Amino acid sequence: MRLGVLGPLTVSGDDGTPLHVGGVKRRALLAALALSPNQTVPVDRLTAVLWGDEPPQSYVSNLQTYVSGVRRVLARADAAADGRITHDTVGYRLTVGDAELDLLLFRSRLRHGREAPAGGDAAAAAEALGEALALWRGEPLAGLDLAGLTAETDVLTDELAGAAEDWAIAGLELGDGAALAPRLRALITAHPLRERLRALLIRALAAAGRQAEALEVYREGCAILAEELGIEPGAELRAAHGEVLRGDDAAPAAERPPAAAPPANGPFPLLQLPYDIPDFTGRDRHVRQVCHALTPDGTTGLPLVTVSGSPGVGKTALAVHVAHRLRPEFPDGQLFAHLGGASRPRDPAQILAEWLRALGVAGPRIPDDTAERAAAFRSRLADRRVLVVLDDAAEEAQVRPLLPGTSGSAVLVTARNRLAGLAGGRVVALEPLSQLESRDANLLDTVAGPGGTEYHLHDLLRVYAREVAELAAEPADTAAFDAPAGVTLALADAVARREPKSYGTPPEPVDELVTPPADEPARPEADPPGWLPAPAAPDRVRADLLRDGPL
Repeated sequence: MRLGVLGPLTVSGDDGTPLHVGGVKRRALLAALALSPNQTVPVDRLTAVLWGDEPPQSYVSNLQTYVSGVRRVLARADAAADGRITHDTVGYRLTVGDAELDLLLFRSRLRHGREAPAGGDAAAAAEALGEALALWRGEPLAGLDLAGLTAETDVLTDELAGAAEDWAIAGLELGDGAALAPRLRALITAHPLRERLRALLIRALAAAGRQAEALEVYREGCAILAEELGIEPGAELRAAHGEVLRGDDAAPAAERPPAAAPPANGPFPLLQLPYDIPDFTGRDRHVRQVCHALTPDGTTGLPLVTVSGSPGVGKTALAVHVAHRLRPEFPDGQLFAHLGGASRPRDPAQILAEWLRALGVAGPRIPDDTAERAAAFRSRLADRRVLVVLDDAAEEAQVRPLLPGTSGSAVLVTARNRLAGLAGGRVVALEPLSQLESRDANLLDTVAGPGGTEYHLHDLLRVYAREVAELAAEPADTAAFDAPAGVTLALADAVARREPKSYGTPPEPVDELVTPPADEPARPEADPPGWLPAPAAPDRVRADLLRDGPL
C-alpha cells in the first residue's frame, strides 16, 4: 500500500495501481488521518475537518460510515489492511510505516540528511535531502479544499522550505551553485518572504558567476519585504548581498552566521512573560508533561500544548512557571498574551499588532488585514526559537492566527475547554489539587514559612478549610478538599491576605478574615487557641491537623 499527501491525495497498491478513494468526505477523512500518522485523531477534530462548525445531528453515524468506506479502499490496496484504521475512546488512528506514506518517508530522509553534516559528509546530506525533496508532487493535498486542515498543510510547506534550505547549503559546500539556482527560484516564487531562501539563491548565483542576477534577487527581496511587511531585510540577506558586492566566494555554511542570529539592534530576545510565582509548588507531573511536549526533537511540526481546566484551578500559574523553566530552550524569547477568556475575548488582530510592534514593525507598516498580520508574524519568527504563551483562550479560531509557522518555536495555551480542534496539539487537563497535594507539608511550609509559629500554621489551615467548605457548599469534611475547582485560588487568596510570613508576634485574630460560627469559642488573646494542644510545636500542630482533616 502507498499513501501520498505531498501533492494530491493518492492511494495505490503495492504494484502502483491507483485506487479511487471516493467523495470529498472520504478523502477529507483519510487526509486528516494521514497528516497525523500513527496518532489518535480525536472525533471532535475529525468532525471539524469534515463539517466545520455546523456538523449534522447524525455526524457520529455519518463519520462511522465514512470510516468504513475508507477501510474498504485500504483493503483493496493491502489485503492485510484490516487493522490500518483503529478506534478507541478518543478517536481514530491510521497505522502506516515510513515506506507506505510519503510524509513519513520525507521526514525520515530529511532527518537523515540533517544528521549527515554532523559527520562532515556534505555529499551524503545533499543526496538524502534531494531524495526528500523529490517526494513532493506539488502543494500538499492539492485539489482538496479543506479549511480545517490549513494549519497542517502550512506546517508541511514550511518543512518543505526548510528542507530546501538545508539542501542548498549542502550543495553550496559541494560547489553546485549553478545546479541549485533553478530549484531555489521556484521555491522563492512559492515562499517570497523567506529571507534565508533568497540569501541562498544570491550565494548560488554568485558562485556560478552571475553577480548581476544575484543583485537583482536582492533588490527584488527588499521591495517585497517593504511592500508586504514594511520591514528591512534581515542580517543573513544583507550579509549575502555584501558578499556579492565584495566579490567574496560563497562561504561554507559553517562559516556563515546562522539564520537565527539576530542583528545587533534587533528585537530578540523577547521577554514578555509575567513573573513566576516564587512559592509555586506541586503539579510536578503536569510540569513534566508540558515541558516534555514543548521540547520534542524538532521533526514533528509545531509543538503545541493546551492546559485546560476550571476557573481558578491554576492554569496560568502552571503555564508561566513552565515558560520560565523552558527559557534556555527558546533563546529568542517568549511572547505572552492574555486572550480574555469566553467573557471578553480579545481580537487576534489586536494581539498580532502588539506583537509586530514588539518585533520591530513600525505602526504605520502593520497590515490592516488579520491574515496579513498573521503572515507577517510567522515570517518574523521563521527560523527562530520562541515560546508563545496564550492565556485564557476562548476557542480555537482565536488561537490559530497567533501560531508561528515553523517547528523551532512552540505554543502553550491555557483554556477552560480542551480546544481539541487545534491540529497536532496535546491537551493536559488540570484537575483541582488532590487531597494529598492540597495538604502537602511542602505547600504549608512554603506559605507559612519555616519560622512560622503555631498561630500562623493554625490560621492558614483554618482559613483554608473555611474557604473549601464555603466553595463546596457542604460541611467542612475531608471530601471538601477534592470538590471545588477554586480551592487553589481560594487558598492563594487567603494566604495572600493573611500574610503568614510576617513572623514575630502572633497575628491578628482569624475573625478578621473569616467570621467564626456562633457556637465557636472566641480566640484567646494571650494563650494558644483553644482548639490546639497547649503547648504545641508547629510540627505537632501540622501532624494533628493533617491527620484529622480540615476543621
